[in-house]
Amino acid sequence: VDRWGDFCKAFRVLGWVMRFLGNAKSRKALRKSGDLSFSELCAAKTKLFYCVQGDAYPAERAALVQGQAISKSSSIARLNPFLDQEGILRVRGRLQLSHLAYEEKHPIILPKCHLSILLIRFHHRLLKHAGVDTLISSIRGSYWIVGLRGLAKRVKRECLPCKKLDVKACSQIG
Repeated sequence: VDRWGDFCKAFRVLGWVMRFLGNAKSRKALRKSGDLSFSELCAAKTKLFYCVQGDAYPAERAALVQGQAISKSSSIARLNPFLDQEGILRVRGRLQLSHLAYEEKHPIILPKCHLSILLIRFHHRLLKHAGVDTLISSIRGSYWIVGLRGLAKRVKRECLPCKKLDVKACSQIG
């Protein structure tokens, strides 16, 4: 993941790798060709999140797989995490009884890492260089990134178009 500077490129490359592996294992008649399908891209994105969570939270995932409670000293213990059907760590909270979509009720937990920064940059550009608070509320609809506010401020501070727009006007010495 550290090799790519764009979120879309990261999961597209993984999608192509997954397709190659699938084609290598299957018979010639069942091999896929052409552009990546939506389902392949979704599977690549899920695999990307799975790998990043596995690197950041191995003890928490192992405890949840065994049906045990995670350690209270864990950085995500207060989020009351659980594993979904694909093995992705998600937040369990008061929203589980609401009528919201599953993604909004149970956001994906992501650590403070390079992939999280790529995701924040992607949303920042998608929202046309929105401010930090708008960026946070948009991301929290699907993802719970540990340390999101600091990362969002960092992305906004490093964004060149935002620097140009936020610069103070020159004033003449009177």
